[in-house]
Amino acid sequence: MYRVIYVSRSAIAGQREVLRDIVRHAAERNRAAGVTGMLWSDGEHFVQALEGSEPAVTATMQRIIADPRHTAIEIAERRAIQSPRFGAWSMIEAGESMLGDECGAFLIGLAGMAGTSANTHVREVILRSLG
Repeated sequence: MYRVIYVSRSAIAGQREVLRDIVRHAAERNRAAGVTGMLWSDGEHFVQALEGSEPAVTATMQRIIADPRHTAIEIAERRAIQSPRFGAWSMIEAGESMLGDECGAFLIGLAGMAGTSANTHVREVILRSLG
């Protein structure tokens, strides 16, 4: 099992319907690839966490990096993990359930431990999105 968490600058700034489309399409693709995760947006940035087999997460990240709807991608975490943190969600937008807030709290804690600029961005975006 493998996890990647990244933060990026949004090129869709506050277009909620576009964000919903991203989540909907990602859920379909991720389900087929065996990838789970969550997506946060504060309107200016995205934070996304992906989990699955290393090849599946790497292929998903390659597609994400090529997506023009965001720029300035910074990897906050990339590592092997013992068990998934994001359950069976093929993709969920933060705030869709109480579990989204739980996972947000998990990532805020995780981001605070590493102290890199990418981790600081992750923490800030999630805190803004949780209100």
